[in-house]
Amino acid sequence: MKPGPIQRNGAVVGPEGRLCQASQRHRSDDFFDDWPQTLLTEVILEPSSQGTLLTLKWTPIEFTEAALTMFKQHMDSMTGGWGGSFDKLEAWLAA
Repeated sequence: MKPGPIQRNGAVVGPEGRLCQASQRHRSDDFFDDWPQTLLTEVILEPSSQGTLLTLKWTPIEFTEAALTMFKQHMDSMTGGWGGSFDKLEAWLAA
């Protein structure tokens, strides 16, 4: 059996433990007013000639058109989280 991707739905939860818009969780930042409420994170691991290839997909699930537009506009800025962490791990492993 070939393993499939690791999948996880992520959502913003407020202090009371209920699903909320990101703007309610991050009240000081208007950036989150139109952020998707729920995102699907997929981590796919595949063998490659250099070891293992990791592909990360982040897909809005519950969103308005404004939220989808906001998500697409900020795709380039999303490399700092996952990508930045893997860059640091790669540098640490190479040391």
